[in-house]
Amino acid sequence: MYGTVYALEENLKVLENCLLKTDLIDWERVSLITAVPKRCFAIVKSVLSANCCTDSTDFSEDCELNYISIDKIKNSLTPR
Repeated sequence: MYGTVYALEENLKVLENCLLKTDLIDWERVSLITAVPKRCFAIVKSVLSANCCTDSTDFSEDCELNYISIDKIKNSLTPR
């Protein structure tokens, strides 16, 4: 099973509530957590703890996600 956890800074409480209330994740099958943005890390750990998963879950190093505007991408692909 593979999933992605992401939320903007202003929506972290919404993310936490969704993760705590969802029936779509089989928490017992979660064994590796990778690439969790720093702002979401504490939430993911607390949700795993609430579902009794912290002992069996391996965390990789945290990651940093960067935003690039579509205009900047377009300009970098345009031949000069």
